[in-house]
Amino acid sequence: MKKALYFILAGLFLLFCGFTVFNVFIKAENGMHDSLLQEEGTPDERIIIVGMDERSLEEVGQWPWPRSYMANMIQKLHHLGAATVGIDVIYDSYSGIPENDNMLVDASAIANNIVLAELGEFTEYAEERLESVNLITPFEELGKVTGQGHINVFPDSTSGISIGANTDGVIRKAVKSFWFGEQEILSFPIAVYLKYCETMGISPMSLDTIPNDNFGRYLIDFTGKPNTYTELSFTGVLNDEYPEELFKDAIVLIGPYAVGIGNDQYATPLDLQQPMYGVEIHANTIQALLEQNFKTEAPVLVNLFVLAIWCSIGFLLFRKFNPYVSAALLAAMIATHIVLAKLVYGQLDTAINIFYPSALLFVLYITMLAYKFISEQLEKKYVTDLFGRFVAPEVVNEIINGNVSVELGGALREVTVLFVDVRGFTTFSEITPPETVVTIINKYLNLTSSAILNNKGTLDKFIGDATMAVFNAPNPMPQHALCACKTALEMQKHAAVLQQEIFETYGVDLRFGIGINTGQAIVGNIGSEFRMDYTVIGDTVNTAARLESNAKPDEIIISQAVYDCVKDKAEVTPLGELTVKGKKNTISVYRLEKIID
Repeated sequence: MKKALYFILAGLFLLFCGFTVFNVFIKAENGMHDSLLQEEGTPDERIIIVGMDERSLEEVGQWPWPRSYMANMIQKLHHLGAATVGIDVIYDSYSGIPENDNMLVDASAIANNIVLAELGEFTEYAEERLESVNLITPFEELGKVTGQGHINVFPDSTSGISIGANTDGVIRKAVKSFWFGEQEILSFPIAVYLKYCETMGISPMSLDTIPNDNFGRYLIDFTGKPNTYTELSFTGVLNDEYPEELFKDAIVLIGPYAVGIGNDQYATPLDLQQPMYGVEIHANTIQALLEQNFKTEAPVLVNLFVLAIWCSIGFLLFRKFNPYVSAALLAAMIATHIVLAKLVYGQLDTAINIFYPSALLFVLYITMLAYKFISEQLEKKYVTDLFGRFVAPEVVNEIINGNVSVELGGALREVTVLFVDVRGFTTFSEITPPETVVTIINKYLNLTSSAILNNKGTLDKFIGDATMAVFNAPNPMPQHALCACKTALEMQKHAAVLQQEIFETYGVDLRFGIGINTGQAIVGNIGSEFRMDYTVIGDTVNTAARLESNAKPDEIIISQAVYDCVKDKAEVTPLGELTVKGKKNTISVYRLEKIID
């Protein structure tokens, strides 16, 4: 059984290794990361969002707006000293009003700090690197005087990058870049960051330091939930409603901030219920770039190592302690792992798995619980079977179930006692080798034992070649006298075959003599403190033994008390009065012939 436990442990560990490698329960893992690792921070005051909000829609009109409004906004922000302006809007075609298009181009050229949005179009699934099949960019004149960055975002999927399918709708990662042919297209936040560094004369970090996967993605360490950053109304800025110093050297992001403009809202780890506008996601990503705060997912080997450590610790502890202590240890280990995961995330900028180690510990606890239960049941069965060879199985079961005391003592109870003895055995044993004697007697005792157990009796003891059985103790039996009679007849029937076999082999005629009596007797543990038997004692037992000693070969003698109990269901032959040793008065006895169905 112990060897089986090690195989189970190895199988369980390998199973969870597979889960980890293939990230089978990615939604559960992501959910735990969302709720346990992501924490709100302090928004960077340099980042300002100018929202194309409900108020602006009411004042300017439904989208799309005349491009003169955006041109005026660019001029306004340039006058106010904004360092960089990122516009989360795609101007991929001419508006049909040339003067407005020209105003937008001229304003952008003068400001020389504008980053516009572009958008990649993809097939449904990317297997290796992320490549777009088409790129939507600003119209030619505008593109020449502005910087660009892609605004593509991809909710997490079950594997690789899935475009619009099999996702949970949550944005957890930014796409550093993707490829359009041989051209690498940087993201909108990175383009804004680089333009800001250029404007402010700051040396930008090397983009190679951004940890990204094969698809160019990296974790976003979100600063806050929706509405965390300073958000100003588009028309409010045009109407000079905000302090001028607010815009000095600021990164201004302009984008949709109303449901009526596009479909640009996504769930984020810090708030799965309230969606965040795309421009806010860009703000969070830009702050991470400014702070060079990048989180990376731990390599698979690291997660497997963590899994192995917890599996080993859990196995050792769950195996040693009882279920209640183990349950407390389970909770403590999961809590400890969560704390360690948070420390690693905060101090080492690495996200290790939380769900898989926690789930492994829980499954390991349940497995050890089941293993211990099964082991105890098997051990109990082994002890019961072994103990049952020396003590009646009924007694063993009653002791195990707590129905029979293991203290010395007894109680008065009506029982039926059966004695059976082999006639002629003494002579047979004198002329037969000991090993043969043992073989023959074991066959007879096996026969008597089977008959007793078949009729729900209790095998009390073997006395040489004799067997004593008790009915109605320890288990109550409504018709115990009748069961004893059926037992005797079954013994008689099966003995005939065995008698013939022995006679043909050894030339000896061995037959049963059986006596049965019913009455009150003391039932309980009889003996000493260090050695006791569960048995019955009293005159009822002695009388049953005397009846057996007076029985002729193949004869079953029952007392008057037994006859009174079975007279409606048995055929008997009266044998008259019998004087038995130890009793002053004679007793009426009968020979049992058969049971009437």
